[in-house]
Amino acid sequence: MYGVQQVMLCLEEFARQMQHPVFITGIKAEFRRPLSVGENFEIDVSPEAAGVRMSVREGSGIFSKVNLQYETVESTGVPSEEAEWMQKPTSPSRDVPVTWEEKPGYDPELCRELFPAAERMIHALNLGVLLASTRIIGMRYPGQDSLFRGFNLHFSHHDREGGVMTCTGTPMQSLFGECSVKVESDFVRGELSAFFRPPVIQYNPISVLLKKKLVGDFSRQRALVVGASRGIGMQCARLLAIGRSNGVLVTYNKSFDNIISLLDELRNYGGIAEAVQLDVVQPAADSLEKIRAFAPTHLYYFATPKISSVIKTLNQGKFERFCNCYIFALNKLIDELKPHGLKGVFVPSSIAIDELPKDMVEYAMAKEAMECWGRAMNADKKKGVRVYMPRFPRIHTAQTQVLLPVEAADAEDILFPEMQQFEKESNDE
Repeated sequence: MYGVQQVMLCLEEFARQMQHPVFITGIKAEFRRPLSVGENFEIDVSPEAAGVRMSVREGSGIFSKVNLQYETVESTGVPSEEAEWMQKPTSPSRDVPVTWEEKPGYDPELCRELFPAAERMIHALNLGVLLASTRIIGMRYPGQDSLFRGFNLHFSHHDREGGVMTCTGTPMQSLFGECSVKVESDFVRGELSAFFRPPVIQYNPISVLLKKKLVGDFSRQRALVVGASRGIGMQCARLLAIGRSNGVLVTYNKSFDNIISLLDELRNYGGIAEAVQLDVVQPAADSLEKIRAFAPTHLYYFATPKISSVIKTLNQGKFERFCNCYIFALNKLIDELKPHGLKGVFVPSSIAIDELPKDMVEYAMAKEAMECWGRAMNADKKKGVRVYMPRFPRIHTAQTQVLLPVEAADAEDILFPEMQQFEKESNDE
């Protein structure tokens, strides 16, 4: 949940506190980071002399900041005609300015369903422009490669109904991919700011891995790959198929479409592959039953909460989420699978333990705690399960992608030699 959706959450909370309809005369928003599904947050609304200051936050960590000025009005007006639906985002040039006209329209019924107080108390012209802004950035400019950064808008003429906005997108302004859209009309003026997002990471298919000669022997493994819908887990499943593993069961949490295409690729290569949905922190009983029936000999565990580096102070909730995923959920899964023949567990650690990247202390602490747990598991011979925890460097994945180019290896190049060592150690025990 990012950008204008967080603004609408703030406006919904603000509107609940209002006794009369309002017309927003000015609003400024700064989007710092997305809010993931299930992530805890709170909305802070602080009145000021000239308006209201709001934020979406978790403790000291801020997702978005919103400042607005407003005046009370007799009614919220009539929504403009809904804008034409765009099936596909545009891909404009980064170097050439573009100009077009945009209607400040929206679907009032859907808005009423999602944000009832805001739709009831905030002027339709304000809502139309704000909801159009996410369409402008996401579908028009920068379009397909967009990342909404924020906006600063000033409104007038709340008695107006309809009309269009003239939008002008500026070329990319720096190495960070910054750009903006100037919005002008007789009812609103201002600027939307954004980034050109780096291209979506495409993970190398089996055909490329074969050209790299990443061919091992994993025929003694019946492997469960947790978190295979993208990144390292996806490449692990591909390497296991190339290595003729004795069956692969891959799990996903939400990205079902990615898993379908991965299964097709594995099966086309001749691999034995199935999939199951799994939330490692709250696993469904039928998911665990399918995993137990599969009876894996080897578990590759790549589940992770979202990794971000924005919150400036130590955050207990964030640390606990990492530990729940990396230690407690994994330990429970091992307990489920030990009676069914599990021999080895592959779970990556991170060089963040040594490097301590700025604002990622909770992540590094949790990974080091995971290593301590893993060493205790290996020291207890009665457990009968070998835990292998290589420290990975920065790897080219969606989790590590940033606006500026940085040195990062392809997942399979780091993963393959570690999988070979894991094969040797887990089968020599």
